[in-house]
Amino acid sequence: CGVFAAAAVASRMLGLGGAQTAHAFGTAGSMAGGLMAAQEGAMVKRVHAGRAAQAGVYAALLARRGFTGIENVLEIPFGGFYHAMSERYVPDFVTAGLGEKWETLLVGFKPYATAGAIHASLAALDGIMGENELGANNIERIDVRCTTYCCKHVAWRYEPRGVAAAQLNMFYALSAMAIDRAAMIEQFDEQRLADPRLLAFMPRIHVEPDPAFDALGHAFRYALRMMVACRDGRSFERQSLHRPGTPDNPLSASRIEAKFRLLAGRVLPGGAVDEIVTTVSRLERLDDVKQLSALLVPAR
Repeated sequence: CGVFAAAAVASRMLGLGGAQTAHAFGTAGSMAGGLMAAQEGAMVKRVHAGRAAQAGVYAALLARRGFTGIENVLEIPFGGFYHAMSERYVPDFVTAGLGEKWETLLVGFKPYATAGAIHASLAALDGIMGENELGANNIERIDVRCTTYCCKHVAWRYEPRGVAAAQLNMFYALSAMAIDRAAMIEQFDEQRLADPRLLAFMPRIHVEPDPAFDALGHAFRYALRMMVACRDGRSFERQSLHRPGTPDNPLSASRIEAKFRLLAGRVLPGGAVDEIVTTVSRLERLDDVKQLSALLVPAR
């Protein structure tokens, strides 16, 4: 559905009227794509977001020149977007709070370099190990009870088929957290994907869906309970209803900044990273946002 957001923004920036914007949506809908099956190792996963943005802008540019799209692309019964996605769609959900509720204020941040559906389990394991001074060798078994959504999305049998496969797999990510006490860039390096230590730890992890979490609804799709059993007989448990980084379980400003510095520092000099952080802190007071965008370009 990213093409529709991109088409909407591009249409607004181009000053298109209602009819032209509808045609932009109709064209964008015909170019919608991106299948989550790519998570099991395909490099095309990296293209999804950019391709959606490209298609939305392209659709708006075509509409400006009179190109027509499917006028009722969302709700048309045969071949429409809603019908293609679900037999039980709720159109009113799309427009609920329109002009009053801004979804951009609900955008989350990812503390780990994995799919968001794994973050609650990573935070739980990190917390249990840190609070009880556990190492990977102390752990006999990890049991995760989560939603059916998370099970299907990230708890599939891991095979070292590429970075994307590791980043979207709970068994790999939890093994990395147990052994490295981290799940960031280094843990998803190509050289680590078939690490014997990680592969050997995975059988200790057991993931099952919990109907009680499913019953909480979509807003609690990342809810889980983790039980860690140790070889010395001790056991620990932790439950979370929201993954870290969401509005219901936000990250601290310092943690967000630390992640930015870690990632940006790999492509920008330290001075530039510092300047970006300072500029963002006074973003609302800038005379021109180009002051920020100019800092984001790596020196050649």
